[in-house]
Amino acid sequence: MIRRYAPTDAVTLAPIHSAVFADDPLSAADFHDYLAAMLVSGGSAWVIVDGQPLGYALTTPVPGLPHIADLKGCIAPAWRRQGLGSRLLRRVLTDLAGSEAQQVAHAVEDLGSVAALFLRANDFFVEHEEWLLCLDDLKQLPRAERTGAVVTTLPRNTAIADFAGLYGSSFSGRPWNQPFNKAEIGSMLVDAKDLLFLIVDGRPVGFAWVHLVEGRLGLIEPLGILPAYQGQGYGRFLMLSTLHELARRGARRAQIGAWRTNETAMHLYQSLGFVHRKTVTYLAYDLHPH
Repeated sequence: MIRRYAPTDAVTLAPIHSAVFADDPLSAADFHDYLAAMLVSGGSAWVIVDGQPLGYALTTPVPGLPHIADLKGCIAPAWRRQGLGSRLLRRVLTDLAGSEAQQVAHAVEDLGSVAALFLRANDFFVEHEEWLLCLDDLKQLPRAERTGAVVTTLPRNTAIADFAGLYGSSFSGRPWNQPFNKAEIGSMLVDAKDLLFLIVDGRPVGFAWVHLVEGRLGLIEPLGILPAYQGQGYGRFLMLSTLHELARRGARRAQIGAWRTNETAMHLYQSLGFVHRKTVTYLAYDLHPH
């Protein structure tokens, strides 16, 4: 039987989740809190049951791309290869076909993994690849210099509004465009100082969103500049200024992601010493194929 998730399922599902995702173990309370938060944000959760829960599936709208449903879930290892995963996936796809979602997606780091092979066998295709690039030493950065340009922070409400406008104008028409609305930005922005803005002649023309992990790893995602200001050295100035700011906050290394096909961004990052560390492949299934 396949049904929607109930809070009492957490006691059984948490150990299954922890066994499958050993790097992300969750207690029953934490598992329920996580699913509850995803459901509040517009997600849906299903459980496959044979006397007791044997696995679950969760879909959540991707921020900025509500037509894409991000897919997560698992089947208890002892019950794999018995068709349960396929049955659960078919139910998820059937239910989502009547929703606003147009595509279901799941990210994998290895196309030979169990999850990737399972999804490919169920008609998921490679939608795109993203590279994670790392810079391991922020101590020997070159100076960030550009006449008439500064990188600074803005008050929270101004930062949210300016980021929304700049993001849309910078990435409109690009496949990696993920147009956040102001409410989504506000819910994700922990501290206004995490949004850095490139100011040229008194006008915001670029941005970088930063986040520190355990006070040592500086994440940069996203980073962009208005098209009219590209190809003039502003991107390098913004990136260097961002790296210096991360170092000032205590970061020892930095990480940034980009679509593999974004050659301009790749060239900039690699010219500053970033190296490719990981490839994340997004597998997708079109709910309404043309």
